[in-house]
Amino acid sequence: MGYSICIMLRYEDKDSRAKASGIILRIWCGIPHERVALRDTAVALLPRIPGQERIWLHWGMTTLAYPFFRDIAEIVGRLLTFQNDLKTAQVQGLALTTWGDRTTSREAAQKLITSLVDWGVLREADPIQDIHNTTRIAAVIQKGRLVQGE
Repeated sequence: MGYSICIMLRYEDKDSRAKASGIILRIWCGIPHERVALRDTAVALLPRIPGQERIWLHWGMTTLAYPFFRDIAEIVGRLLTFQNDLKTAQVQGLALTTWGDRTTSREAAQKLITSLVDWGVLREADPIQDIHNTTRIAAVIQKGRLVQGE
C-alpha cells in the first residue's frame, strides 16, 4: 500500500504509474526462484527497519531483479574507489563493454544514475553531470555484494 501511494504522488499520468508499479512488482515478485527465501527475509525485515534505512533492502532486491542495475552500481563503485567523482559518460562507456553500444544501454545507465541521485546514494555536483561520492556509496555497494553472495 505504501508503494501505491508513493507512485500515485510521484507520477501524475497513468502510463508512468503503470511502469513504476511494474518495476516494483519485478523487484519484489519477479526474482529468480532460487532467491525467494532471500526475498522473504527482506520482506520480514521491512517493518522493523525505519524509512530511509530500507534503501538497503530495496537495493539488494533490485540487484537480484535487474542485472543491468547491479552492473551499473558495480561500475559506479569501482570508479568511486579510485576517484571522488565521476561523469555519467564514464559509467556509460564502461557499461558498453558488457551491454553493447546501444542507445537503450546509454539511456538506461543515465536513468539509473539519476535514480541513485534521487535515492541519496550519489549527489549531482553540477549541470555537466559530475557525480560525487556520498559517505554511503561504499556501504551501499557492499550491501549489494552481500545480497549477491559475493
